[in-house]
Amino acid sequence: SEPAGCSMASASADKAQASAEDSLGPRSTGLDLLDDDPFEGVVFSHTLESAIADVIPSEDELDRPDFNPTNYINKLFPTEESLLSVDPFMDDLRSQIRNLDAELMQTVRLQTTGASSARAELEGGKRSIQELFLRVQQIKHKAEQSEEMVHEICRDIKSLDYAKRNLTLTITALKRLQMLSSAVEQLRAMVPQRLYREAAHLLLAVSQLSVHFEPFRGIPKVAALHAEIADLRQELRRQIFADVNRLGTGG
Repeated sequence: SEPAGCSMASASADKAQASAEDSLGPRSTGLDLLDDDPFEGVVFSHTLESAIADVIPSEDELDRPDFNPTNYINKLFPTEESLLSVDPFMDDLRSQIRNLDAELMQTVRLQTTGASSARAELEGGKRSIQELFLRVQQIKHKAEQSEEMVHEICRDIKSLDYAKRNLTLTITALKRLQMLSSAVEQLRAMVPQRLYREAAHLLLAVSQLSVHFEPFRGIPKVAALHAEIADLRQELRRQIFADVNRLGTGG
């Protein structure tokens, strides 16, 4: 036969459950305690249970994964006399349910508000990214313009450098041409005076200067100078030979 203690505990559990159902009356809370429990038969994995315990730690026996309602009721109401505290216990349960409902509604409202705020922030972030992209494009365009301007400035500098070099060469050539013209004039004056020593030094300078104008023989002025230099050399040679012959004959 069944032990007396076990029979008494089972009877107490049945009476507590019946009293609890009568006290709850119509299920107006929206929570199906027994028959319509949507999670009846659902068993979470140990990993999920551990994750839930880490996120929401709880010491309540109702939150234990191995919760047994029969054992729980027998523990609360072990005797018939303890059934007198069912009504206060049910009132406390209803209060907890109302608090949970209020917390759930508040959480839903906060989540809805947070979602709207997150959506607004996301749109703001998209606009900021678009503005940043436009600014980057503008900076890139300005950088390209600056680079093109630098290239143009470099080209201008190179052109100016070439012009400076050409101008320097032109000035140098003009100075040499002026020196050559002056030397030819001096040489022209020395030939009739038979100043052979001075003419020899001056003719050497004329020869050195005329070398720079060899590529410009096609220019009339340069060609005329070269022709005059050749004539002066020929005249000096003729005079020197004549003077040497005169000295040799004692004339």
